[in-house]
Amino acid sequence: MNYIIVGYFLFTLLYSVFKGNNTYLSFTNGVKDGLKIVINMMSIVIIFNLCIKSFEYSGLFDYISNAFNNTGLINLLIQMLVRPMSSGSSYTILMSIYDKYGVNSYYSSVSTMIHSSCDTLFYIVTLYSSY
Repeated sequence: MNYIIVGYFLFTLLYSVFKGNNTYLSFTNGVKDGLKIVINMMSIVIIFNLCIKSFEYSGLFDYISNAFNNTGLINLLIQMLVRPMSSGSSYTILMSIYDKYGVNSYYSSVSTMIHSSCDTLFYIVTLYSSY
């Protein structure tokens, strides 16, 4: 694997020498543009992370789960609320529904549909509003 990286680096260097362009200047311009994009995205990512954590620490999920006790509907409701914010959390809820009700149950089918039919809203908003 190390030979591939070194080979790619040498190929790029030799190609730029034969083409006659300033490789160092192109590299530094690319790094500057990349840093601008990262800085623009970072503020949005921090705000979304703050919103998610405040929603998580508010205790709303605990309140809802205590209100509905042990039904599968509460797990589906929590998954519907969590899925736009976090794909990993939605997947964890999906796996817990599989473990609790089995893979072929009604709750498992609905949970799979919820998990696979929508994308993470905050990821999309962060990605498209950063440009």
